[in-house]
Amino acid sequence: MHAALALAGLAICIEILLRLPFGAALTRLVGAVDRASRLIRNPKVSDHWKERALPACSLRMITASLALFAILAAALLPFGLMIGVSELFWSQGAATAAFLMSVPGIALLTVAGAVYAWVRTRPARRKGVAANDADAGADKYTGMDRFLHRLFLSSPSRGEMLFDIESASAKADPDAAAAGEHVYVCGLARAGTTILMRALHENGDFASLTYNDMPMVMAPNLWARLRGRAVRNTEAQERAHSDGILVDVDSPEALEEPFWRTFAEKDYILPDRLQPHEADAETIGRYRRFVAHILARYGRTRYLAKNNNAILRLGSLRDAFPAATFLVPFRDPVSQAHSLKAQHEKFNASRDGFARQYMDWLAHHEFGPGHRPFSMDGALPRATPADINYWLSMWVDVYGHLAGEIEQAADSPQANILPVAYEDLCSTSTGVWTRLSARLGIAPGTSPFQAAPALASTDTINADLLSSARAIYGRLQALQLRLLDAKPSRLIAVTA
Repeated sequence: MHAALALAGLAICIEILLRLPFGAALTRLVGAVDRASRLIRNPKVSDHWKERALPACSLRMITASLALFAILAAALLPFGLMIGVSELFWSQGAATAAFLMSVPGIALLTVAGAVYAWVRTRPARRKGVAANDADAGADKYTGMDRFLHRLFLSSPSRGEMLFDIESASAKADPDAAAAGEHVYVCGLARAGTTILMRALHENGDFASLTYNDMPMVMAPNLWARLRGRAVRNTEAQERAHSDGILVDVDSPEALEEPFWRTFAEKDYILPDRLQPHEADAETIGRYRRFVAHILARYGRTRYLAKNNNAILRLGSLRDAFPAATFLVPFRDPVSQAHSLKAQHEKFNASRDGFARQYMDWLAHHEFGPGHRPFSMDGALPRATPADINYWLSMWVDVYGHLAGEIEQAADSPQANILPVAYEDLCSTSTGVWTRLSARLGIAPGTSPFQAAPALASTDTINADLLSSARAIYGRLQALQLRLLDAKPSRLIAVTA
């Protein structure tokens, strides 16, 4: 009887929490604490203004705490009701209260509550929505998933706090990480970056962040300990891009950018663009430690990252990891531009606000509602995103700039930036995949690359722009041919 009453009270409690703004109240409290923490730690704010601002911060924290307390009190009322029912009908109110506070009672409520909450918040399949809807990627996140993502990813100061906790607790060696032969895959999206990263990761030599590390990517070892042996859904599903690539919790992905948002957001993320930046020595030191945390998490000595935003800081990354190799995938410019435009339109059609926030938290601004173009030399793409010339002009800007960087690096002993043409990866006659694997010191395995689709239409493309794109594509292919089989001398001179 006591167990039945406890379970009934638990069900009502969870239903109340689901209907009241519990998550919003907790987010407001955490946000108020976060703002107060940033104010106290900001060296640019004088003590005088801190003293004037802190009472307002304290008031916000008190208000948020009271709101949260009221919600929790309302949620706990059903247990009091069950005790009253027990006393009224069976004169067992004291015994029911004792059961609720006993070890067996707490254990029962914990397990049953977790199961009931999971069942109630698991994502429902929406009728009438196609499997390739741009919203589909967000559907797999429960209410609790979304809350945890907001909690750990939305605030740079909370990211910094997690990083500090991880640094104090994780057994990691930043100096060893600095000398590692890591591999970065970076360039414009829709050039085969994900397929290339997957092919490299399957070798087993590399550590990469995976969806299992979400949302605490700033503290992967801590998150692994907190999560313990809990099993997450491992069913592979097609990603929201609808491009045939399946993902599950063990899939490596571009998840390291929250580090750069945490420590350098204002240096490269502008309201209307992403611009190149140089990381200072302190940020580089932290980033080496961040990579060391990931290596410790997976027990590897080589790091593999797919991060298109890495093109904004290639110089800093090359200084941080002199033995690393930076792969820059590129694709026929017209095909790649059309693919970018199609993805932009697809993600713009999404009706899920969480999906937009998710992309922003990861600084994935390649396309969609949060799109911000790369601006490598200070200019913005011509036309508007509805025009194919917009995407092709961005291709010319990005890859023209990268071709110059690659040419400059090719003349140095390091020579560690390597362009990789997707069309050549798909071709068995060029042997690019086998040669690239040899260059990286890994076994090639079976090539996963499929032949590129037929060339998209050039009817509406500006002739001069197309000519420039073709010329840059030729430069990159020539650099690939020159560098693919080269063995750069490794100048491992790691500075603090």
